[in-house]
Amino acid sequence: MSGLKITGSYNFPCLNLKTNSKQEKVLSAIPDKSFSSTNSCPLSLIALKNYNLSALSFGNQTNFSESSLIIREFSDYRKENAENILGFIEKKNLNPSETRNLLEHIISDKELSKSFITEITAEPRKSAGITKTLVNKLGGKSNFSDWYYSKKGYKQAYQTYTENKVEKAKAPEELLKISPNWSYWAFSDKFGKDFTFGELPKDFQGVENYRELVKQLLNNNANIENQELKGGASGKRSFSLKVGNKKYVLKAQNDFLVYSEGLRNAVKQDPWLEDTFLNNYKENEAMKSDSCFLNAMIDGYLNLNNCDNAIKMHFFDAKTGSVLYEYAEGEKYKGDLNILNVNGVLPDLNKLGIVYNDVSTDNLKVKDDKIKIIDSGESTFIDVLKPTVPNYQFELPNWSGNGITSVIAGLGMILD
Repeated sequence: MSGLKITGSYNFPCLNLKTNSKQEKVLSAIPDKSFSSTNSCPLSLIALKNYNLSALSFGNQTNFSESSLIIREFSDYRKENAENILGFIEKKNLNPSETRNLLEHIISDKELSKSFITEITAEPRKSAGITKTLVNKLGGKSNFSDWYYSKKGYKQAYQTYTENKVEKAKAPEELLKISPNWSYWAFSDKFGKDFTFGELPKDFQGVENYRELVKQLLNNNANIENQELKGGASGKRSFSLKVGNKKYVLKAQNDFLVYSEGLRNAVKQDPWLEDTFLNNYKENEAMKSDSCFLNAMIDGYLNLNNCDNAIKMHFFDAKTGSVLYEYAEGEKYKGDLNILNVNGVLPDLNKLGIVYNDVSTDNLKVKDDKIKIIDSGESTFIDVLKPTVPNYQFELPNWSGNGITSVIAGLGMILD
């Protein structure tokens, strides 16, 4: 309310929103709409004479609107519900304009924005439901997209949130809990070129012994019981192992630099080859579709979020480009599959934003009445509220052909 005119000879400047109970009574008499400097408020002096107007706080030009009241109400709500921003948005009967104003208020505040996104990312299975709520509250997909991509929108806020997360992270698992689409260099730059994640079983007697075993397996001279399994895409080799009393599956990129002493010595003769070329080579190997890194990252994300459809991923080692899994017991899945129904039998996978593209019954095992994937590399990650962040993340590649997401997106562009 700017220069609110009261009937009579009194002309008040702006009413500050911080009011006491008597002031609330005065404000409640104002009609339920915004006033500009040209609006006259139909209040008589009789309506005001019993209140101490000097107690009203005056300030500079302020737009006294429903949105301002909602933001004040939200601030009061936060005093008792600091960790439940979404609860206010869901329960409050806001129109699309009020919803957007509130969301922009939240996003523009550094601490509120952090709390809001932390709340959203904490429970990934709820992400689709939260997205639907926001779309409805904002008045449809078009309004949602307009807010989402705006300067005061979600995408930019999520990027800032992610950059801060990476800066403060102490281990890859902190980032993998959020999403499975991190670039190889994001991890190698942050955690060192020989980064690892997961937990290596004690049977392997330490990381260096494990790395030596990988070299032996790739060089076909391992001294433990093992069997090479059917090879996969992206040049990786797979082995079933028996170490101690347990069985494992080890997948490794068929990387000659891991086990060829002669090649490693040759590379060391040139600093450019040893540093720039070698780093780029390992990045390219890691970020190919169905690589060991992608398999480990997807399964690490699923394990950290306790996915019913995932097998146990024990350990990933960047130095050897290898990943260690539990040996998946169970029966091979029997049934005709296509790109639609393969995801229909993996409900918890889909709830976590993973769309499976590799249509093959060889990749599915049935254990304890649950279907589990044993090769996750050909997957897509979709979560509208976890958009891919430039320089840190990437869209997961897929060599399995035209995925379901491409079809759905294409139909949306044609039919919407």
